[in-house]
Amino acid sequence: MMKNSVMIKIVISLGCLCLLCTRHPDIIHTEGPEGALRRDLDYLFSDPSFVNAHWGVVIKSLDSGRYLYRLNEHKLLTPASNLKLFTTGTALLELGPEYRFTTDLYYRGQVKDSVLLGDLFLKSCGDPSLSPQFCDGDPETIFAGFADNIRAKGIKMVVGNIIGDESCFDNEPLGTGWAWDDQSYGYSAQISALSFNDNCIDLTFVPSDSSGKPASLFKLPNTNFVHVNNMVTTHTHLTDINCLRENNSNFIFCDGTAGKTESRRVAIHNPALFSTKILAKTLRQKDIQIKGQISYTTEKTDKDTLNLVARHCSPPLIDILTVTNKQSQNLYAELLLRTIAKEAGLEANAKNGIKILSDRLESMGIDTHQVVIADGSGLSRKNKLSPHSLMVFLSYMKKSRYGTLFTQTLPEAGIDGTLKYRMQGTAAQGNAKAKTGSLDGISALSGFVTTQDGEELVFSIIVNSFVTSNANANLIQDSVCERLANFYNDIK
Repeated sequence: MMKNSVMIKIVISLGCLCLLCTRHPDIIHTEGPEGALRRDLDYLFSDPSFVNAHWGVVIKSLDSGRYLYRLNEHKLLTPASNLKLFTTGTALLELGPEYRFTTDLYYRGQVKDSVLLGDLFLKSCGDPSLSPQFCDGDPETIFAGFADNIRAKGIKMVVGNIIGDESCFDNEPLGTGWAWDDQSYGYSAQISALSFNDNCIDLTFVPSDSSGKPASLFKLPNTNFVHVNNMVTTHTHLTDINCLRENNSNFIFCDGTAGKTESRRVAIHNPALFSTKILAKTLRQKDIQIKGQISYTTEKTDKDTLNLVARHCSPPLIDILTVTNKQSQNLYAELLLRTIAKEAGLEANAKNGIKILSDRLESMGIDTHQVVIADGSGLSRKNKLSPHSLMVFLSYMKKSRYGTLFTQTLPEAGIDGTLKYRMQGTAAQGNAKAKTGSLDGISALSGFVTTQDGEELVFSIIVNSFVTSNANANLIQDSVCERLANFYNDIK
């Protein structure tokens, strides 16, 4: 009886080993550098702080095509901003690196004796470049240039209205599944075809000379479009400032303490009207009188009735993609998603943009029935995808004609973007290039790293449903990248 029991255990053990080999026949080794690598990674992902979390990991050689590590690589997880890889990569493939956005100023009516007997129209189709990122910190200089163009046409007074035209996109100010209580924050800026200053107001608080006194407030751009109730006081050492905007309004309440000069970025309501108000303010500063109203429209205007006054062209798309990925800029990703649809001849909305993304994924061999895309930025928790799908996408992009350009848009460990302060002083610094992703209880890192012996790896690491800090998840991801950067494989 004992002998039979031993035999049964042996058979079961062999069966389990065979089953394991069937799942991953290309990564089963008992000895050697790759076996040691897997043991080290198993140890990292078994961190007790993540005992109830869900890890999904895949690491593959771009050179040989073999897998070095897999853990729940087909599990559907929320990727946070790793979803931007799909959006920015597809935009690059669909539009090309030299694509440029435009923001135009038109007039309708007649010009007589330096007076425009008609309206001015400010129109854009998702141009993100009216932003400090692309205008040496001051996007109002673009509108100042527009004012110079108006004066060059002999116009010193506008009898009609100044109208912001955001009709190029469908009216979708927020992404599907975005949290209602995030609407104040700059990362949750409203989406509009007509955007300015990343659809945010920058509030800077300067402490006074003694504790307890009110802190001074400066707005950029300086506009009465927003109304700020400033209750921030000076504190000798502590800086803790909170600013919240009432939903569907531009009333902002700020409280807390300022121990040093500190800024807060608050998302505004109604970006198209915001943009148009700033334009009107700039025109007045250039001594152009405005007699009519400042308004906006979501209805398409007959362009045959309009005369072009001035045009702003954005930097090349590749520059915009670089900011989008390195800084994880949600608004830009959403504008790109809708632009992809528009340039394909479809209605410029999220649904059509997502359809094009899905078609691209399917053409790469990704099972789109196992991918749920709710927005273009990854801010929605409704997004679901697997590390394997990200790995396939990244592998495709790397081997595409834009592979080098796309890789350069990613944050570089210890150097720039959202990885600037991570992996510094390690073998991964300047080596690992990867997109970060972060929401409460969600952390992701996907990209490329080169081993010590020059083998290029593609990887995706996603963890969901943890209650420890995101910094702890980042530490594990960084340790994995460091281990891969130091990896030397003498058996390939």
